[in-house]
Amino acid sequence: MDEDILAVLIIGILLFIPIAGVTIRLALKPVVESVARLMEAKAGTASNE
Repeated sequence: MDEDILAVLIIGILLFIPIAGVTIRLALKPVVESVARLMEAKAGTASNE
């Protein structure tokens, strides 16, 4: 019985981690791009001074 529970947990973890990683990556991509554009804009205005 314990082996069955362990097998289900391992399979669940093996499936959950990649799905969670892709989901987090898709969710954070716009935020990271916005921060990158903001930093580029600040660097551009600093070099013009």
